[in-house]
Amino acid sequence: MTDTRGTPVLELRGITTVFPRSGVRANDCVDIAFHSGEIVGIIGENGAGKSTLMHVASGLIRPDHGRIMVWGETVSLASPADALSAGIGIVHQHPHIVADLPVWQNVILGREPFVLGNTGKSRAIERISALSASYGLLMDPLADTDGLDPPERFLTALLTALYGDPSVLILDEPATSFTGRNIDDLFDLITRLKEAGMAVAYISHKLRDILAISDRIIVMRRGRIVGRRDKGGTDAEELVKLMVGDDDTPPAPSPPNPVRDPSLRPVLELREARIKGAGPLSFDVYPGECLAVTGIRDGDFAEVEEVLSGNRELVSGEIRLFGSPLHVGRPAELRRHGVSYIPTDRLLRGASLESSVAENMILLAYRRFQKLGVMKTEEIEEFAGHLKGAFRIDGTADQEMGTLSGGNILKVILSRELSSDPPLVILSEPSWGLDVMSAGMVYARLRELTGRGSAVVVISTDMDEVLAIADRIVVIYRGSSAAVMENRNLDRRTLGSCILGVGGEAR
Repeated sequence: MTDTRGTPVLELRGITTVFPRSGVRANDCVDIAFHSGEIVGIIGENGAGKSTLMHVASGLIRPDHGRIMVWGETVSLASPADALSAGIGIVHQHPHIVADLPVWQNVILGREPFVLGNTGKSRAIERISALSASYGLLMDPLADTDGLDPPERFLTALLTALYGDPSVLILDEPATSFTGRNIDDLFDLITRLKEAGMAVAYISHKLRDILAISDRIIVMRRGRIVGRRDKGGTDAEELVKLMVGDDDTPPAPSPPNPVRDPSLRPVLELREARIKGAGPLSFDVYPGECLAVTGIRDGDFAEVEEVLSGNRELVSGEIRLFGSPLHVGRPAELRRHGVSYIPTDRLLRGASLESSVAENMILLAYRRFQKLGVMKTEEIEEFAGHLKGAFRIDGTADQEMGTLSGGNILKVILSRELSSDPPLVILSEPSWGLDVMSAGMVYARLRELTGRGSAVVVISTDMDEVLAIADRIVVIYRGSSAAVMENRNLDRRTLGSCILGVGGEAR
């Protein structure tokens, strides 16, 4: 690519975007420029306007005011196809993958080569293989997509963007697909994209990630840019202050409960539980405690969630719920016992995007809002309004779920699952997609639940999160429970060593 550092690859000037249905001013006269060969980190609370701004840049949303310029020329982006033609690619936080199609067909979907038959297929596969090799993606174009793990789904979406030969690449919360040891792989990949001359916009809620990867950092709050910092010119504390403002500091999680009551019966017990791909798993969780299950997020670790959520039949061993055997492979049985479950893939398994916000909120208790087959509209509106306020959800109750920002969709799911004082909560990666304020709110809510006697199981690969909220910690190593540790004076080094299989014993 030509070196034209004096001229931005992409420039947004005076961008203002108002959602007419809710009246929310998502972007308020925003100016931002992206240059070739740099990584611009964009950070802010949920609803700060980050994703909306990037949707404007990628042709998904047309702004009410402002100009979009590519290489100094004003362009009109009426659709994602226009953005692709202008050299702007985007990888969404939750990329849409068509499971019935292999990787190569997902990549070229909607822009199939004019040459039909085997020749067109061969050319497409050859080009995708070359792209994959040049950036070290190690993706097989012929692979089925229905069995891809989160990093592979991200890489498939990235190949789709790269297939259009972009000058600008927008990555919306890419770290949600890469955790543990994989995050370094993601950063290496983004660095290669930068070195190839691309301008990369990196949207994230993770302060450490933003500080580690960005050449420049843009901080947004309530639709405006409130801070611009160069690499090395800021720290996490300043970024938090910029994100939340002087009058609103994120709540710190409460310290872990020092002691659980051993005379109580465990709420959930796993005894040498095995499924194909994971186990044995042996641990329990008691009323009033938060148990964190942690490890490196790989295929084996992902299977642990399948065990805990009752989605997979056991090969051997036993799971007991409230002292009685649980018939695994029947997740509805957990729901019948009042268990709340928030999966890793919130959008696929946790929400109905075509339904309204209120409908998603009452999903588990719709009979409560029904009389003789008629829904109690006023009670639903009151209930939804209460949850919107309690969980700081932007948008209206009658708004379609899929039109909310990613962070607000997560907060709707969390509000539904955490508002009923469940006896047991199983929650995977609590802070994924949430800003510091919202994550702190979730931590505080979990502590409130344990304070009232609920048992909480958190599945998380974030060591800082685990150390902040857990009473006890189960370390998963190669698919098995390798250690159960009391969270007393435990530090990142000790926990990390145990996770990596180089130290730590059950205690």
